[in-house]
Amino acid sequence: MALNFPANTSLPYVDPISGLKYIYNTSVGAWEAAIQPPAIVSSTPPEAITIPGFLWWDDVGGSLYIWYQDTDGGQWVDASPSGENVASAYVQTNAPTGALPGELWWDSENGRLYIYYDDGDSQQWMQATTGSEGGTGSITYGLKLHSGAATPTNAKKNDLWYKSTDNTLYVYVGDTPAWEKSHNITDPSTFVTAVTGTSPISVGGTAKAPVISVATASTTVTGAVRLATVAEAGAGLDKTVALSPGVLKEALVTAATSYLPSTSASVSGVISLATQAEVIAGAVNNKSVTPLTLKQAIPSLGLGMPVGTIITYGGAVAPAGYLACDGSLLSRVTYKALFQVIGTTYGIGDGSTTFKLPTVTGTFTSCIKF
Repeated sequence: MALNFPANTSLPYVDPISGLKYIYNTSVGAWEAAIQPPAIVSSTPPEAITIPGFLWWDDVGGSLYIWYQDTDGGQWVDASPSGENVASAYVQTNAPTGALPGELWWDSENGRLYIYYDDGDSQQWMQATTGSEGGTGSITYGLKLHSGAATPTNAKKNDLWYKSTDNTLYVYVGDTPAWEKSHNITDPSTFVTAVTGTSPISVGGTAKAPVISVATASTTVTGAVRLATVAEAGAGLDKTVALSPGVLKEALVTAATSYLPSTSASVSGVISLATQAEVIAGAVNNKSVTPLTLKQAIPSLGLGMPVGTIITYGGAVAPAGYLACDGSLLSRVTYKALFQVIGTTYGIGDGSTTFKLPTVTGTFTSCIKF
C-alpha cells in the first residue's frame, strides 16, 4: 500500500495506519523509517507491515508476534513462549497441581508466595517470601507478620502477631500455648526473661540466633544493666551501671588508702589500734588504745610507779612489772632501766654483764619495779 507522504520534508511523518515514523533523507532524496523495528499494539495484525523484525502485541489474545521474512514470503510468527518453557503464576487458596519448576503460586488466603522447586530427588512448593496482612513483607523465609485484635488462624512456626488491643507482640511456637507472649512494645518496663526452643530461627535459609531487644534499666525502668569497673566505682560519676560485691570491696579499699591519710600529730585520718604489748612497750605514737587494752596493760605498767620502787606484796609471786627481791643476778642489758637506777648497790654480779637484786625477807613478798 502506497504511503501518502507530505510535501513538507522538514518535519517527521507518522503513518496513521501502521504507526511508523519516517524522516526525509536529503542525501538520497527519499523518506526512510526512523525506528527499526517499531512495535504496534492492536487487536488485529498490522496490514501494511513488511519489515523483518517488526513487533506486534495482540492486546486481546495477550501474545507477542514478530514479522518474519523468508525466501517464500513474510508472515507474523508467534514470539510468546509456550509448552515447557512457560512459567505460570497461580493465584488461589490451594496448592496448584501439575506445576513446572520455577512456577509461582500466591496463596491468596494466607498471603504467602511459593515457588515450585526441583531438588533432583523430588518436586515441591517452597515458600519464597512473606506477606503481612494488609501489605507486603520482606523476604524472610518462613515468617509472617499478623496484626489485629483477633488471634490469627493458619499461623506457622516463627510467625509474629502484633495484638493491637494491648500493644503486645507474640511469637507462634507451634505448641501449647501456640502463641508465646514476647513483650509489650509500648511499655519499656516489660522485657523478655527467657527464650526456649530446640533450634534457632531460620532466616533466608540460614540459621541465626534470635536477637531480643531488652530495655535499659534506670531508676524508673526495669531492664538490663552493665556492671561497673573498679575505676568507675571509684570515680562515682556513672549512674547507669551496677556494683558487684567484689568491685565494691576493691573500690572501698582504694578509697580508704587514696582519700583517707594516716593519722599523725598534725594530720587527722585513719589510725590502727595498738596491741597490749605495744601499750606496755610504749614505743609507737601512731596507734590508738582501747579501754580494754589499757585496763589489761595497767598492771604491767606498775600504776605509774618509777623503776626501782620496792613494794610489799601479799602474793607468793611478784606481779607483772615487778621482780622478787631475792638477791638474783640479772642481765645489765635486759634490765637496763633497773640497772641504771640501783647499779651495783646490792652486789656487782660478775663484775661486767650482771648485777644483783636486793635481798629482803619477811612474812610478805618484797618486789622491785623494773
